Amino acid sequence: MLILMALIDQPFFSTEANVFMNGTAGLSLLLVENSARDGFWVFFLVFCGWLVVSSYVNMALFAYCPNKFVKFRKIVSRLNQILGKPTLIFSAFFLWGVFRQVVQGSLKKADALFVFWAIFILLNVPEISKALSNFLDNVFRKGKQSEDVLGSILNVSSPNILDIQLNANCSDIFVGEPITFTRADGIEIGDALILDIREVSGCRLVKAAITNKTVDWKYISTNPDSVRIIKAKGMPINDGIPISYVDVGSTLDTLKFRLRPELCMQRGMIIFTKVEKSKKVYYQITEAIITTESTKLQNEVRYVVGTANQLGIWNSEKMHFEEFPWVPQAGELVFMESEKNTIINTIPDSQSLLGWIPKSQFPILADLNDLVTHNTAILGVTGSGKTYLALYLINEYIRLGIKVLVLDISREYFPCLSKHNPYPIHNVNEIDSWWNSDNSLGIYQFGDSKNFTLSTKLFVEKVFSLLSIQELKPGVTIPAKICIVLEEAHSLIPEFNQVSLPGDKEYVNGTAQKILQGRKYGIGSLIITQRTANVTKTILNQCNTIIALRCFDQTGLDFLKNYMGQDYATALTSLSNFNAVVVGKGSLSQTPVIFQIPNRTELFVSNENSEEHP
Repeated sequence: MLILMALIDQPFFSTEANVFMNGTAGLSLLLVENSARDGFWVFFLVFCGWLVVSSYVNMALFAYCPNKFVKFRKIVSRLNQILGKPTLIFSAFFLWGVFRQVVQGSLKKADALFVFWAIFILLNVPEISKALSNFLDNVFRKGKQSEDVLGSILNVSSPNILDIQLNANCSDIFVGEPITFTRADGIEIGDALILDIREVSGCRLVKAAITNKTVDWKYISTNPDSVRIIKAKGMPINDGIPISYVDVGSTLDTLKFRLRPELCMQRGMIIFTKVEKSKKVYYQITEAIITTESTKLQNEVRYVVGTANQLGIWNSEKMHFEEFPWVPQAGELVFMESEKNTIINTIPDSQSLLGWIPKSQFPILADLNDLVTHNTAILGVTGSGKTYLALYLINEYIRLGIKVLVLDISREYFPCLSKHNPYPIHNVNEIDSWWNSDNSLGIYQFGDSKNFTLSTKLFVEKVFSLLSIQELKPGVTIPAKICIVLEEAHSLIPEFNQVSLPGDKEYVNGTAQKILQGRKYGIGSLIITQRTANVTKTILNQCNTIIALRCFDQTGLDFLKNYMGQDYATALTSLSNFNAVVVGKGSLSQTPVIFQIPNRTELFVSNENSEEHP
């Protein structure tokens, strides 16, 4: 019975059927004479009766009521899997039989039983049988020789992801290599790409993403043990670097994917997956956490689960990303974009290159007219690159013929922009002479100011009075004519609860009113501050383009979350210097995006010996 059940029944029946068949061994107890039926006999009879009845009931419930008593069936099934093993049941019978023989004095019979039990249990006859079966299978298998077979399928973890155990003699296999699945007769049924290789408990486990299925693919579910895995004849995929697959939890806006821990990535890098066979949908990495996954070998394997926000499909003519309206297919391959790809074309004069997506050649462009007329804010802590970016935008505005008035408390702009021969403005009455001059750049450094908020109001109102005399025509939009730069804006237009002098609240309201009305006359502003919480939200909320660098204060993060979402707002706390997130009308990208500000030091001239202007 031990040989019959363990070698023939066990490999070919389901778990519950195994238990049922093993429990029928209790029938042999009926052959025991009445005089020998002691407490052990009763225990074994009840035990076997439990296995037969409980396993049969479990199978019946599963067949006729699959959605009922699920918890009860799981508990009974788990218990029976342990108690119903043939080696456990029949070993107990053997030991009991040996004990009975010894008591009756037949030591020779007892020795014979002990030897038989030791050979079967200690030498693991089922494993010997399995090895013999594999040997015979390899001898008589058609097609390629067994040494070409890479391994066997363990399970399907998603519609397009397979878990594979490699053979011991399979050594020259690597991540990114294509493999092929064939039937036992050599007919190909599909292809896949290796994404991950792990060493677990002496076994090498592989995750592979399916890349092609033939009409015979159903063979992999009906005969998984007969599927042969061999190296593909074709070359590896060279359209990007395959790193993962689309995982559970992906949404319209975010992509979830798993990485092997040794693969080095960074926040801001872009990845892509393919839809409709050839279209690439790009995503930008914003977050990553370490997680674990249990294997069929009862081990845990660690993975990095990444989160990437959708950028969209790249439009090479307009040089921006356009949103893709759906989620990619589960299990679809995820690639890392090559840094060598040349993406950029000729940039129109009306647009400006803000920077590049990290580790890529994708440019981030902005429309200069929209940056001005719809107001722009540059936010970030001291030293993160705010002023550097503002100086670059001022250069671009001047290049396009837009006048720039800088209200500068910091007194940093005069030396840095000296090549533009800035017009030194000493008071509000000099605005007329500057405006009528050929000089595009005027800088006021608050030399005569007794109240910053009042001076700001007077300058903004003066500019408004100069341009509001223009005649507005229906359907005709006046392009950007002047940008008012407010450096250290938290001191010039403070939030109402941050004002320090009587009348400041009214002065800030006056400034806000003119800025809100300025767009129709071609007037715009560039707000620069490291203290988002201290700047009046009346003006800040009218900034349709936000460029945020590293930020720590919770008030600022909560404000920015409304513009760019939780993922990008959270990313701001760990951005490197000269990295930023841009979102809004001025950006050509339809979604928030992390970009790296390039080194443009040659554009700025800093002359420490230059005359200081009041």
